[in-house]
Amino acid sequence: MILIFDLDNTLIDRNKAYWLWLQNNVLYKCKTVDKSLILYYDNWGYTSRHHFYNWLIQKYELSISSDELIEKCANELHQYISKNQETLIILKRLKEQCKIVIGTNGGIQNQTNKLKATGILPYVDHVYISEHIGCKKPNPNFYKHIQNDLNCLSSEIMMIGDHYNQDFLVPKKLGWKSIWLSHNSTLIHDNKICALKDLIPYLRENKLLFSS
Repeated sequence: MILIFDLDNTLIDRNKAYWLWLQNNVLYKCKTVDKSLILYYDNWGYTSRHHFYNWLIQKYELSISSDELIEKCANELHQYISKNQETLIILKRLKEQCKIVIGTNGGIQNQTNKLKATGILPYVDHVYISEHIGCKKPNPNFYKHIQNDLNCLSSEIMMIGDHYNQDFLVPKKLGWKSIWLSHNSTLIHDNKICALKDLIPYLRENKLLFSS
């Protein structure tokens, strides 16, 4: 089986790292900042970066452009991402029976820097980044590009990610298996895990992974 993982807020705690970067590298001169409001507008990184940064610049009267903030983030965010030993152990165990693939939206530089910081690359067979592909999730061409490049059947692929639409619904419509990493959402769903540590038990329970 081929397991395709989203990156941000699936294999790494992007929200935690992003807030630390904003706090220490962007908003450090501000006397007071509203963390909950900022993260609300950021929306787990799904708000357009230009839209979000223009709002942030106006809100806190920052002397920097949205383009400069985008570049600054790409160069610096990885400094706030650390290795997660639990994630590394999970990927190592999965690697014994599955191919591990990353399928992520974002810029090549930013996502590559994050991947290097996590220490997960030794367990990954392929990395697909939207900027390189030329389209991003949930565009069906993103998933089709990956499947064609891997030269496999849709039934051989499983997508795991935190975004309900682009990591679960769209792949499922294309014939992939998919699991929604819900981060403890109260929404009831059969193909849902609450945290990454639940993935191996889920796969074993559904006879998609042999006990080792």
